[in-house]
Amino acid sequence: MVIDGKDDLILPSENAEYLASRLPNSKLILIPEAGHGLMFQKPDKFTLIINLFLD
Repeated sequence: MVIDGKDDLILPSENAEYLASRLPNSKLILIPEAGHGLMFQKPDKFTLIINLFLD
């Protein structure tokens, strides 16, 4: 799983798309209205995604 903030100005989403395309069986999740610090900007959404992945 690759999680990225859609509005990341440090590492554009194209980098996450490339990484996900190179990892077998990966899934790309782009969080809207979040940037490079998406775990701080959207903590509830980020935590939900991680918990669903781990279940």
